[in-house]
Amino acid sequence: NGNTWIDIARYNGKSLYGMASDDTNIYLAGKMNGYPIMTDVNGNILASRPDLEGYNYWGIAKSGNIWNMGTDNGDRGGPSHIDVFDGSILKTVYTTDRPIMQVIQIHDGKRYAVASWNWDAVGKTSLLLISSDGYNWSILVEIPCPSILNMHFADGGVYLMGGRYRDYGRVYFRLIK
Repeated sequence: NGNTWIDIARYNGKSLYGMASDDTNIYLAGKMNGYPIMTDVNGNILASRPDLEGYNYWGIAKSGNIWNMGTDNGDRGGPSHIDVFDGSILKTVYTTDRPIMQVIQIHDGKRYAVASWNWDAVGKTSLLLISSDGYNWSILVEIPCPSILNMHFADGGVYLMGGRYRDYGRVYFRLIK
């Protein structure tokens, strides 16, 4: 009824930023001890990148046996990455100068990700990325907005929502085929 909520798990020492499901299990993306992690809903670490000190995982999506996770290094302004995880091998498959890869979703068998700047950026564009396999990514379009926070697929395309902190909010639409 929306009034009763159950606290199912505690994640002491972990920060959580993203959530996804493979229709059977729930998976979480975040940070522990200063580096990115992916866990199951019980807090068991399935993948981690201690070599990416100062980053966290934000966006997370799965199709088939292939997971993609996006890193966030927004406070330091460094590059962001898309990692791929097949259950045993975890590696970076895409890097961009935008510091935040916080949105990754799957629609009609294709993977979409948005690489953004932080809320305070001026005159910066975000990138809408696309991949059919989770390993090879390309730029679909630049968005005239520094920070894209969410995406939704409808009306034959993708709606992107973002803006600039305490300045403006925007909704963008792009047809996709």
